[in-house]
Amino acid sequence: MPTLNELAFKNLQAVNRHLAHKDHFTFVFLGDSRNTASNPINKKVLDDILDQINKLSETPAFVLQGGDLAYQGTVSNLKQFRSIVEHHPLVRKKKVPFFALPGNHEVYLPNNQYQFSLRNFREIIGSTRFVISIPKFKFNVLAMNNVTSLKPDGTKIHYGFSNNALNFMDAQIHKNKYGRTAIAFHTPPNFGCWADHGMDQKQTDRFLKNVVDHHTNQIPLVLVNHIHAYSFKKKDGVPYILSGGAGAPLVSKEEYPCTDPVFNFTVFKVTKHSVTGTVYKKKGNHWVKSIIHL
Repeated sequence: MPTLNELAFKNLQAVNRHLAHKDHFTFVFLGDSRNTASNPINKKVLDDILDQINKLSETPAFVLQGGDLAYQGTVSNLKQFRSIVEHHPLVRKKKVPFFALPGNHEVYLPNNQYQFSLRNFREIIGSTRFVISIPKFKFNVLAMNNVTSLKPDGTKIHYGFSNNALNFMDAQIHKNKYGRTAIAFHTPPNFGCWADHGMDQKQTDRFLKNVVDHHTNQIPLVLVNHIHAYSFKKKDGVPYILSGGAGAPLVSKEEYPCTDPVFNFTVFKVTKHSVTGTVYKKKGNHWVKSIIHL
């Protein structure tokens, strides 16, 4: 049986054919749909967000979920997430490609200890590193796993990129040197109040030095989640958007003062010359949109 990501790539072929005569396209980024152990996925919020995406004036070329799909990376949890997505009209009827990356909760198992294994994720959701390509616009999204294991026995979760992953990103951006390449991964860099729940400074510096600093003008966006809120930062001209509000328990403003702790998702419009963004935030019973000043 094809994985969720494999089906998304299959649907993306039809999308790319449709975009051949278009002057722009849109895509959606969201993250952190997990809930508690007794209620692994916040289905109510996830369904609400999928409903809102389905109501957008323009059907997106694809949707990317940045990790923490469910509370645990068990077969039952991941199949439940996949079922929610695949049975929603956005995917079932409109055939919108829906991609997903792993987060730290995808390696969280029922014995309450972290064990670094993405076997269930790979078998049900799919690859943990891939490239979403829109050739007409020379626009790629590098979807990268930055949840790794420091120890061979897999008992300690670590946030960062292997040398192989850094080289992969550098090579892919260079390959698309006449286009633009966004990068998406689960755990944010060590910027401001994100530092309390992000990659450490060493790993952040390795990412900046080995990838971003080489290609600043070619990277229009870096997309992250992991912190259950919305936030935006700009570093050396590169916009970093944190969209971690797809159902997980929201953080407190006191603990993360540089964030807006609301359920949210983000939409980006891409032309041959520009990328613009909009964030949709849940305010009471309504969704309110605002421009992201990239």
